Amino acid sequence: MKIALCYWGCIRGFKYDFVRQSHENFVINHLRSLGHTVDIFVETYDKDYDDSVESLNPKHLNILSSDEYDLKLKPDIERYVMPNYFRDDAKINLFKCLVSRKNLSLLVDDSYDVCYTIDIGQEVTRHMDSPESIDKNKLYIADQSHNQGCMNRLVAGCVDSTIKFGGWFDYLTTGPVKYSSNHHQDSRGSGVNLHPEVGMKIYLESVNERPIEDGNFLKCYVKRVRSDGTILDD
Repeated sequence: MKIALCYWGCIRGFKYDFVRQSHENFVINHLRSLGHTVDIFVETYDKDYDDSVESLNPKHLNILSSDEYDLKLKPDIERYVMPNYFRDDAKINLFKCLVSRKNLSLLVDDSYDVCYTIDIGQEVTRHMDSPESIDKNKLYIADQSHNQGCMNRLVAGCVDSTIKFGGWFDYLTTGPVKYSSNHHQDSRGSGVNLHPEVGMKIYLESVNERPIEDGNFLKCYVKRVRSDGTILDD
């Protein structure tokens, strides 16, 4: 099968050898050892950029500049209000990630059988699921607890599902929901102040993608790695 491995977000985690090696051992080399063709796509930004990602020989590597983000984000970013327990810079960091994921979704064409979309700042702790187990009509997420059961750091599906996943950026900036305050049950009305990944769950439901409710889980696990090397098991 022809596989697109789509890396998004800040790649600072690759400055730690164990992070990069986990991707090589459990994802890239593993999938290739099963006889699949793996093309690597990387959309990142210049904050904490680590050129070790180039050792993966990506088919596509784009490092977005701050100016590009300003152009994309200024008109609509105020529609989304982060929960008050987030730091002030959390919103801009979220939207940077969403821009990189949106750009990736536009790069992958119909020649690919399965797409894995993964936050490059994660340590991978288990072998990636075989693409032959991926139903092309479904979207899959890692089977691990994270933000009310919604894990967006590792997602798998066909090209169409990948495009929908990237479309969350459009939903937050131009869609019907404006996040502001109150409770989850009001999210389709006046809007709610939700954790971003819970917001993603609402968006996926709106485009008929329900990885949580349908039990579409990947066995592969990832752990978030902070800039200081601290590992978070979420």
